[in-house]
Amino acid sequence: MAELDRSKRARPAPALALDDAEIEAKSQTYAAAQPFPHVVLRPAIDDDELRAARREAVHELRADYKETDLFKVYQVPQDLGTIERAAPDLAQKAPALLRVRDALYAPRTRALVEKVTGCGAIDPDKMDLSANVYAKGGHLLCHDDVIGSRLVSFVLYLVDEDWGEPDGGAFELYAKGDDGEPEPRPCARLYCAWNSLLLFKVEPGASYHSVQEVRGDRPRLTLSGWYHARDGRDGAADRASTLGALRTPA
Repeated sequence: MAELDRSKRARPAPALALDDAEIEAKSQTYAAAQPFPHVVLRPAIDDDELRAARREAVHELRADYKETDLFKVYQVPQDLGTIERAAPDLAQKAPALLRVRDALYAPRTRALVEKVTGCGAIDPDKMDLSANVYAKGGHLLCHDDVIGSRLVSFVLYLVDEDWGEPDGGAFELYAKGDDGEPEPRPCARLYCAWNSLLLFKVEPGASYHSVQEVRGDRPRLTLSGWYHARDGRDGAADRASTLGALRTPA
């Protein structure tokens, strides 16, 4: 997680232009969604800007392979929130990617997310996101994303524009059983779609999800992260986390 560096910021990419009626409709969809609140916004970013960001991510960023009994994923080691300070040479090679990052955390976007999700005040000074690549066979097992002050999780899909269900990599949602644990099989799947932004509520013991195994030869590329509570959350969030040590986002 990183504090926003407000000096020498690039112009954010155009993003998430919804009128009041559209915001109300998305808010209702989010609140009614099962098994926990979620919604997909599309298009999330200007298409040309996102294509440029994808090219930079593919050709300029290096991703390290990580494998445990919980996940198989390639993750860019640099925190995208601090990349200008941590890797300034690399940051200079990815201006479109950073404009997309800034758009996701721009005041207008935060305000829209607050209205759609009803999550309360989002911290304007916290940026928490990374680039992740799931290659063939890559997956992430069931967890709830609950760590610290996270309020809303997001996944921005930079997959190929013709990505389809046979490619795999779907976002899988799990209902909670009578014992309070997630059911063994997902009750719903949201398939990857170019330039779509998935938002879902981070809720202890409820927001159980996973990433389906990627079946095709094309990589599942995403920018994934969280919006954090401005005034923090109580300690129950950390205590209730199913995978408190797992910090690789979906």
